[in-house]
Amino acid sequence: MYRGLLFIAWVLSGVANAAPSFCPNIYVDNERPDVAGQEICFKHFAVVYSPETKTAVISAERITGDMVAGAERIGRINAFHSHPSIDAGPIPGDYTRSGYDRGHMTPAGDMPSLSTQRQTFSMVNMTPQTPELNRVILNSLERGVRENAKAHGEVYVVTGAVFSEYPNRIGHGVAVPDSIYKAVYIPITGQCEFTVAANNATPDIQILTASQFTRQYGIAPFPHRLCN
Repeated sequence: MYRGLLFIAWVLSGVANAAPSFCPNIYVDNERPDVAGQEICFKHFAVVYSPETKTAVISAERITGDMVAGAERIGRINAFHSHPSIDAGPIPGDYTRSGYDRGHMTPAGDMPSLSTQRQTFSMVNMTPQTPELNRVILNSLERGVRENAKAHGEVYVVTGAVFSEYPNRIGHGVAVPDSIYKAVYIPITGQCEFTVAANNATPDIQILTASQFTRQYGIAPFPHRLCN
């Protein structure tokens, strides 16, 4: 387990702990990883927002094949906006001329309608990501998730951010994560995939097992589920 990671400080007690989610039909067994922050529910995804970093700590979704089919029929309309319930929260201008993209945690390309796509452009669903990470690595992983949803009917996804103890900041205090991870669970097969990508100009990728991921990062994205 890495020492000094701010992310690990947010695990309240024990790596396998779960917290009940107030957002229906998002998490496996309606249990989310027990990390501190404000849970915000959207129609097809949820975020745990941290005022410490002014970003999402995790963003989660249940994606079905029908959702992907709907998403493929619509175009993308950029609509970055502040979240009305967050006081002194992140704004789109925090990222301007920072060198970082406004990087979606739950991607717009998973949403089956323009209204649900717009929800993903809330700034509480963003983290600062290098263009190489956002536009290449994560884009590729997201396409793979959608293919799995079409092939298997449904998948659960938890996308999370890992921060150093003293992260770089942009704008009005928005923290830059060291890396972004994506955890995928396929119920019909019991398979899990855990991928961690560095947030830099030459992102390297780690592909981990469930036990390796939990030991290294101190969190179980799918509590109480055994992964094949």
